Amino acid sequence: SESWGLDRVVIFLFENEPNMIYEQGGQVLNFHPGWVQSYMSGELNTAAAITADESAADLVGLMERHREFAGPTPAFIDHLGTPQLW
Repeated sequence: SESWGLDRVVIFLFENEPNMIYEQGGQVLNFHPGWVQSYMSGELNTAAAITADESAADLVGLMERHREFAGPTPAFIDHLGTPQLW
């Protein structure tokens, strides 16, 4: 069926795309933004560790240091650059 063919394409890309990107000099980074203060409960949750601006600044800094995380597999890191289990 068509959906089976599409499923196979998605599986192929998921398994192979990071390696193809790496072979061309790229890197796949996956970020955890940290426990960010938000309004998801209807009001600002100030119990969270950092603000959205602080998290965004951390993530931009990590992108600028992307070579530190280079490798043939995707890097899973938090907003401070600490490797995370996936």
